[in-house]
Amino acid sequence: MGTKMSRPMSIYELLALHKIVYDKYSPVNPTRGHPCVKYMDPVIDMRYGTIIGVNMRSFGGSSTHFHVMNESRDLKESLFDRIKTWLETPRNTDEQQQPQSA
Repeated sequence: MGTKMSRPMSIYELLALHKIVYDKYSPVNPTRGHPCVKYMDPVIDMRYGTIIGVNMRSFGGSSTHFHVMNESRDLKESLFDRIKTWLETPRNTDEQQQPQSA
């Protein structure tokens, strides 16, 4: 049995992620010690109707990009699960300001 590919996100998962971000991690409802997402940019593969990447942008121009391509294609966790883990993992204020790629 081969390695499970990192699964893209469905449009329904994107809607669920939008609700999670808006309710807990947006400037409207920030959670202290967690990312505050000002903009969420999905990358939609129109051949299949799936989300293959999401860029999470915060204040001050910092951003974290999640995707299922290249170095991320062999990850066992789905795109949705990786983003949820990133949001739910507490961090200090200094780490929030650093641009990252995941």
